[in-house]
Amino acid sequence: MKLTINDRPFETDRDITILEACESIGIEIPTLCHDPRLIPFTSCFICVVEVEGAKGSVPACATKVREGMVVRTSTENINDTRRLCMELLLSDHAGDCIAPCRFNCPAGIDIQSYVAQVANRDFKSAIKTIKDRNPLPLVCGRVCPKPCEDACRRGLMEGPVAIDNIKRFVSDEDLKEPFIPDVKPATGKRVAIVGAGPAGLSCAYYLKIEGYDVEIFEKSDRPGGMLLWGIPEYRLPKSLLAKEIEIITSLGVKIHFNKTLGKDFTLKDLKAKYDAVFLAIGAQKSTAMRVKNEDAKGVFGGIDFLYTVAKGSKVDVGNSVVVVGGGNTAIDAARTAVRLGAGKVTIVYRRTRDEMPAENIEIEEAAHEGAIFNFLRAPTEILTRNGKVTGIKCQVMGLGEADSSGRRRPVPIEGEFETIEADTIIAAIGQYVDPSGLETPVDGTNAVTLTKYNTISANVDERTFKTNIEGIFAGGDAVTGPSIAISAIAHGRYGAASIHSWLSGQPVVKDFRSAFNFSLGQKLSDVDKNYIPQASHQEREKSGSLPIKERLDNFNEVDFTYSEEQAVSEAKRCLSCGCLDADECKLRLYAERFKINVNRIRGSIRKQNIDNSSGYLVFDSTKCIKCGKCIRVCSDLKAIGALGFAGRGFETDMLPSMEKRLVETSCVECGSCESVCPSGAIIDKSLVLEKIAQFQTKVKPSICKECSIGCEILTVLYEDKIIRIIPKNRGTLDESMLCKTGRYESLSNIKQSQAFDFSTYERMQLYDASIKDIKEAISSSEVIINWGVDIFNNYAPVSFHLKRHLDKNHDAAQSTYFYFKTDFNIFGFNNYPINRVKAQSETIMDKGLLKVMESGKRVLIFLEETSLSKTELEYFMGIKAKGNIKILNLVRRRNF
Repeated sequence: MKLTINDRPFETDRDITILEACESIGIEIPTLCHDPRLIPFTSCFICVVEVEGAKGSVPACATKVREGMVVRTSTENINDTRRLCMELLLSDHAGDCIAPCRFNCPAGIDIQSYVAQVANRDFKSAIKTIKDRNPLPLVCGRVCPKPCEDACRRGLMEGPVAIDNIKRFVSDEDLKEPFIPDVKPATGKRVAIVGAGPAGLSCAYYLKIEGYDVEIFEKSDRPGGMLLWGIPEYRLPKSLLAKEIEIITSLGVKIHFNKTLGKDFTLKDLKAKYDAVFLAIGAQKSTAMRVKNEDAKGVFGGIDFLYTVAKGSKVDVGNSVVVVGGGNTAIDAARTAVRLGAGKVTIVYRRTRDEMPAENIEIEEAAHEGAIFNFLRAPTEILTRNGKVTGIKCQVMGLGEADSSGRRRPVPIEGEFETIEADTIIAAIGQYVDPSGLETPVDGTNAVTLTKYNTISANVDERTFKTNIEGIFAGGDAVTGPSIAISAIAHGRYGAASIHSWLSGQPVVKDFRSAFNFSLGQKLSDVDKNYIPQASHQEREKSGSLPIKERLDNFNEVDFTYSEEQAVSEAKRCLSCGCLDADECKLRLYAERFKINVNRIRGSIRKQNIDNSSGYLVFDSTKCIKCGKCIRVCSDLKAIGALGFAGRGFETDMLPSMEKRLVETSCVECGSCESVCPSGAIIDKSLVLEKIAQFQTKVKPSICKECSIGCEILTVLYEDKIIRIIPKNRGTLDESMLCKTGRYESLSNIKQSQAFDFSTYERMQLYDASIKDIKEAISSSEVIINWGVDIFNNYAPVSFHLKRHLDKNHDAAQSTYFYFKTDFNIFGFNNYPINRVKAQSETIMDKGLLKVMESGKRVLIFLEETSLSKTELEYFMGIKAKGNIKILNLVRRRNF
């Protein structure tokens, strides 16, 4: 018959569906419920197509082709229908595609993976995972304000996982034998970076890995930027910072010190000598308070004060110090002043404690060290005597309506003022970018464009970080204004990726955030805790610190690093929120493809029902889309019937039969249901590792060596360790139907499991031939005899092909004989002639059996040699020579 598909002529003489016809000519039609081994179910309805003359759309999986048919598979109406179907399927979906901690990390570090690696005591893999997106983890483990922990689902229980403390432990471990990434062959292209702060160093690290010649121009005499000059020694020891930077320079990154933009070189100079330029000049100027006498002796900007101390210059702060501001810089300045001998340190802030942007732990530590907080006070004048500070006058404030930041706006209380005596005043109210050197034209008359805030205008939203000048990129605080170190690091990495793309002509690898990602809620307050993974109570590990009396007159590091046992214990608190099936999930794939809006038809989430009873599988019905594939594979292909639908309408759920726990059903734990699940509702448990996550893995084809069948498998490798075994050709007509032993139990002793001795098997007297195609052996026989072999639990390919063969062939069903002991289960075969006996040997000379053997018909016998009695063995050895009899000797590895 002839038909047309998407204006292409198609001809076939087979009775096939539109879906099969399209697949044969390379036209993909999306589907979630179709399996070529099953009768079409049309439950997802996203395979719909348009057929000329038909009313409405038709399901391609169930509609047969016919003469003259005209089919269109991708029209606006069809895509709208598919989008609607996807939105309906996701209307009551629950779960996080990507772990919320990773989403909240500006650098997008795969936190769930490295925390799992620490739980597994695989510290080398953990540091590699971290450095894939952050080359300065030792720094971040000490100074990061931990936005990742704000989103941690464990925060709805005893408290968030101490992600930063775990990172700090791993980073300190790395110093013993640092991880050095492989550097690709040199590209011959050069990149100049202005600024050796976190953004510039990160950009250099990732560009060097890609094979670029990278040089950094730094205006000071040491690298580190604000990490060096703006963070006190007691929080970040400079020796540790230097060691981490040494790893970057050891790759071949060159740093030129005491080189200032606009003075020692210009952007035009760099543009002429280098193939690309990355501006990472930071925001290192202190914002003025704009009050009277601000230029008096004893007044410092917050960053200026910390810079002076970090340089080693002597600073006499006197007895009384007032710090103005509520951020981390203000807290750092106050705690530094305490260590410089100030008898009284007062922090003045125009809002209340609740509105302070500084980290809570830093605020608490400042209070423990003796700092006094004076809230709702705004400076109006610096008081002086002979040009020297004597105090500060403050307006008393009240709180009004919330501003754009969400914090309540401070409003003056008319006529109320307060004066505070001070020998030193530190204004830590903000920082800004020094645009010096950026105003010079680079190409003709154009200079780098700045925003109204004097930050560099670069394309951050699309993560290209391109400026208005071709070949010049920018990132970090110079673009955003003062921010946190991990944001600058993220800009460095994304900037490096953009530069690499621009110089190599390759597309930028899409970030995980650009894909569809379902979430239970971006804010912890939006999350229904009834739908987070459940875990037993376990308190957060506490890290030690220097006693107060031992830290006030020195800059020794205050906080201690976790011990190994603490780090591992804390890592095990992780709930592994990110879906372990996210990378394979077809539901997520199609949701991204059709750009669906999950909130357009959002309904109530069904009651969570997680079945962990199986030793190998986890069932989570809240992720189920009710496609029915798992149920039908279990009943129609495997003849087990362990799964079923429960409820009606929108209340329908996929559950173990009779709503029991899975272990209470006839389930043989073969994993076939997991193989076909399109949405992560059924996943494999980790049998090799303590914890698993969205690890980067490799897949290697192999053969299962648990028995003589030799099913084709795919081994999933993590760091060269087999962590999972799955059937080859999953979800196709050629899928190898693995049994529980081959897929799961073999992982318990992987060395033995991958060492089946086929040479021993070949020397056995009952050996016929290696069974490479069970289907052919079954279908070519007229009579099939199963002599006590448990094909259901142990030889899944046999039961799978036998069931399909018998269901389609009534005559074959009448000439198939099962000789089982009375306690054997015969899932799905009750309609066939089954002979139950106390022992097979009692029927060895059965007249009916002998008649079959002498009939001349093609007979196939399933045996398991090691389970045969001496009498049985002798009998089958005797009949083996008959030309009409084929014996499949199913032998298991553990019997050797």
